[in-house]
Amino acid sequence: NNILDYSKLDQGQAAEELVAFDLADAVADIALLMAPMAEEKGLRLVTDLPVALPLLSGDMGKLRQILFNLVSNAVKFTDQGEVRLAVSLDGMIDDAPLHLNFTVSDTGRGIAPDAQERIFDAFQQEDPQTARTYGGTGLGLTISRPLAEVMGGVLTVESRPGQGTTF
Repeated sequence: NNILDYSKLDQGQAAEELVAFDLADAVADIALLMAPMAEEKGLRLVTDLPVALPLLSGDMGKLRQILFNLVSNAVKFTDQGEVRLAVSLDGMIDDAPLHLNFTVSDTGRGIAPDAQERIFDAFQQEDPQTARTYGGTGLGLTISRPLAEVMGGVLTVESRPGQGTTF
């Protein structure tokens, strides 16, 4: 699926599909999918949403794919502590959010400064040992960044080795 999605993005065929959706349900679905893996590793998987979320219109499929990629990476690369998926609203007009901020943070191993942009490149991971130790194709972030851009967003990373990562 990641390779197919990457090919679509590469060909400019990733148009946004707008539908009405409940963000709380989408976040709950991701948490439900990732809970067994987090529990197996002894991690806390925390979701943090505003109390009153309006019904949203957007591309729920693309948003869900981005959040799943980020949360699954966070769980994969965290050995203790927690993974947190937080959503915040910046401003409101007539009960409609002006801007949504999604933050996926972990208490994991972190990413070296010189690797923080490289991890967004196709088939790249922080270092060659990462693929052998943790698996994966190195496409999740490669796909997530342009998907965010298709929806008018931006995907960034902040990380310090040994102190975790925030996307």
